[in-house]
Amino acid sequence: MTGQPNAGIMANANYTKTEDQSFAMGDRYLRITAKDGSAMSAAGSGVNSDGYFKIVLKSQTYKYQPKNLTNADKVLVANPNQLTPAELESVKNSLKVIYSTTSTDARLTSLKGTDVADTYSVVDAITEEGKNFVVTYKDGSKDTVSKGLLVKKRTSTNGRHKF
Repeated sequence: MTGQPNAGIMANANYTKTEDQSFAMGDRYLRITAKDGSAMSAAGSGVNSDGYFKIVLKSQTYKYQPKNLTNADKVLVANPNQLTPAELESVKNSLKVIYSTTSTDARLTSLKGTDVADTYSVVDAITEEGKNFVVTYKDGSKDTVSKGLLVKKRTSTNGRHKF
């Protein structure tokens, strides 16, 4: 299941937008009946019943994480503690998101650590917060990463820039 949480869900105290969010949306039972009308699963209710499953809402920060850029891919900046608007825009353009390497979701096992095809299909914004960048996903959940993972200071030697 996919989708965006509505106002009612977002107002619920269990909707924390953190990686460990485990907001139970409800219990369901899958019952199968053959074309001839015979039941292929037992009737009943409770967590031990055949066909029982629980729907749990996880935040996007559980599914994704910002990709650590290689030194060659990091954005060069004059002062990592105070980016110019142009430098911040370069960071936004360089940001890559991968499927989380820590998620225990069985559906994502084969995707762990692989790039998300379109970063901004899941990312809403990236902002500066002190020595960190805050990546906000479309569901409002956030990942905080050190600036050093995405930028590096441009150094100069004898009036020339060293890259």
